[in-house]
Amino acid sequence: MADNQVMNVKIDFVLCIDASESMHDMLDKVKKSAMGLYDKLETGFDRTFPKHEFTHYLKDTRVKVIAFRDMTIGEENEVSEWFSLPTQNAEFKAFLDRLEARGGGDGSETAIDAISLAMM
Repeated sequence: MADNQVMNVKIDFVLCIDASESMHDMLDKVKKSAMGLYDKLETGFDRTFPKHEFTHYLKDTRVKVIAFRDMTIGEENEVSEWFSLPTQNAEFKAFLDRLEARGGGDGSETAIDAISLAMM
């Protein structure tokens, strides 16, 4: 490959996050990790595609969050809009900050419903 080729990278992420009461001790760690997603992508691209070979731009990198609990007992998912990163980091963080661990029934939460929604 020729030196300094430009690579425009477009990525969509949907994060399915268990926000039930059982996640009380972990939810803040999950949210913090989600906020570091874009920086981790940049670091990964820098390691994978050396600067002398590629100039890469993470264009149109978007993230959506589906916070799920237990739909089998009537708890609705909390679904965000699409956030463009890093431009809408503040809005993304605001959505994550509003999530709190609550609800959930005695059985397993309905992660498959969140995954199905993400695929749509």
